[in-house]
Amino acid sequence: VRQLAVTEPIVAAALKEIDEARIAGVAAMIAQLRPESDDPQSLAFIQYAVVVGLQWLLEPGDPRAGALVAAGYKLFGLTDPEAQ
Repeated sequence: VRQLAVTEPIVAAALKEIDEARIAGVAAMIAQLRPESDDPQSLAFIQYAVVVGLQWLLEPGDPRAGALVAAGYKLFGLTDPEAQ
């Protein structure tokens, strides 16, 4: 879909709307769960960009996936549910 959005304005517009809604949702969760956060919108944007980027970079079953998820939890100050 992202590749199609490069050449199709209607797809790009729809994708932009979806991305913005998802980022806003993540920002709302961050604001509620981490009230000390100075800028939940920017943190949400970065987290979303990481997820989208990983979808482009990792093939299904990539052996690095687990380590990358663990690094993401550490980077964003989240608790890894697998580590509990």
